[in-house]
Amino acid sequence: MKPVIKALCLLAAVLALCAGCASKSDGPIEVSFYLNDDTEDLFTAITGQPGSNVFMPSGTPEREGYLFNGWFLDKEGGEAYTGTADEAMSVYAGWSEPMEVSFAGEGVMMLESQLVPKGGLVTPPMEPFREGYFFAGWFEDEMLTVPWDFATHTVDEDTTLFAGWGGVEHTVTLHLGNGMTEPYPVSGPTFDAPVPPMREGYNFGGWYMDEAYTIPWDFAADEILGDMSLYAQWVELAPGETPAPTEEPKPTRTPKPSTSTSKPTAKPTAKPTATPPSSGAFTVTFDAGGGTAVSSYTNVPSGSTISKPGDPVRNGYTFAGWYKESTLANAWNFSSDKVTANITLYARWTTGLTVTFNSNGGSSVSSYSNVPYNTTISAPSAPKKTGFTFVRWYKEQALTNAWDFANDRVVQNVTLYAMWAEAKDIKITFDPNNDGKDNAVARTIKAGESITLPPVPTEPGKGYSFLGWYPSKTGGSLIGGAGASYTPEKSMTIYAQWRAPATATPTAKPTATPTAKPTATPTAKPTATPTPKPNTPKPNTPEPEPEPDPEPEPEPSDQIEPNDVDQPPQP
Repeated sequence: MKPVIKALCLLAAVLALCAGCASKSDGPIEVSFYLNDDTEDLFTAITGQPGSNVFMPSGTPEREGYLFNGWFLDKEGGEAYTGTADEAMSVYAGWSEPMEVSFAGEGVMMLESQLVPKGGLVTPPMEPFREGYFFAGWFEDEMLTVPWDFATHTVDEDTTLFAGWGGVEHTVTLHLGNGMTEPYPVSGPTFDAPVPPMREGYNFGGWYMDEAYTIPWDFAADEILGDMSLYAQWVELAPGETPAPTEEPKPTRTPKPSTSTSKPTAKPTAKPTATPPSSGAFTVTFDAGGGTAVSSYTNVPSGSTISKPGDPVRNGYTFAGWYKESTLANAWNFSSDKVTANITLYARWTTGLTVTFNSNGGSSVSSYSNVPYNTTISAPSAPKKTGFTFVRWYKEQALTNAWDFANDRVVQNVTLYAMWAEAKDIKITFDPNNDGKDNAVARTIKAGESITLPPVPTEPGKGYSFLGWYPSKTGGSLIGGAGASYTPEKSMTIYAQWRAPATATPTAKPTATPTAKPTATPTAKPTATPTPKPNTPKPNTPEPEPEPDPEPEPEPSDQIEPNDVDQPPQP
């Protein structure tokens, strides 16, 4: 009995081992990825060796009104798919209805809303811009009392976040003459006039925006947009003239209040003040002309060159270099120009902005240059990438926020990044359209790939001429001739079209044209003319009547008579 039991146990073990071997495929397997969007549509399928971790699509499926949550082993979700498979299997996309997060407030300029899974985090959007203010963050309420923390705050319902602002601090560099400068911190966008300076032998003539004193600064109307310089004008006193009394300036206008009721945690750092140079050393000040502040160079040895500082930034403008005068006539050459006195260099700005397109491995897309500030742009032609389909352009390399060409505006130099999805298979069938003399041929390619059109098929009959490949049996636009390259966008049938041979037309038998009879023309009889006798009166006799003209012969008839042919003319 015991040997029988041992044999049965051994047999069971062998069967179990065989079952285990059969459960794991030795050859290539296929993992199918389904959209699971109330259809049976396949997103893609991947073939590979069992146990490898290559079974994961590179693209992300999309479903209108839903967010993609990942791939799952079951249609209803549950266990997530990890990307490894030991046997052929089906995987399903998981979806969730999103919460909408929108952005509002001054300067937001229609920032695109975000779709966030319930309980998910909001991605910080592009920081808005408002002239004369600094951005103080996003708030949960319109009264701007509760700041929104993007790292910890989650979304449980549709939400609107509001932009908060504070008045910007700027530094106005006051040029007092004789190389002397003085920083004057202000809070924009408007500010009061500083105390008028004094200079022996001169009257103060006011503050100007340029060294040539052609553009006066109007403290009652002008607004500051960034760090800047003002120049004191001096009028030399005539001999014996008494200096005009100076008065403390009165406030000209109250700065615009902040729309934020909360105090911002950080403010821009004021432009550093130049330290007095030591003997034989000078200070180089950079006037950014409304751009971000650039630190001064102090204690620069006389006769030395200086290195180029980092470029300033100004919303709506492109930095175009540093210049020696406020009139921007001569550019400063950092390789050869030498510092021999305290100087100020001035930033030059151009109004055109640049939009660069990063195709992320696709075909190159030309940049847009000289784009006007705060304008929309049109979408460029979509790039191409073998095996992939172009989806859209995004504002960040992480492909978080899509660029809306209808509403998003260019306010600074920007780079847009291409998003790609793995291309689906499409089927192209070539129909020779020649009454069955050749069979139709089908090919499967990836969407976006090019295909070579087949050679000329067998003609459907004698004398037929091949016209090319078309999207329909008759009519339509030519796709291309034999051997041409074509990039289809979807599954389709392409037809050969033919020109039938011309039909022969019978030649008409020529008809004999009769020769007309010649008509005899009568010769007129000459009329005698009497010769008058000299000095003899003309007799009163009647003149002879002229002879009548002969009657014309009847015209020959168009009808040909038998006796008329080849008969000599009658006399």
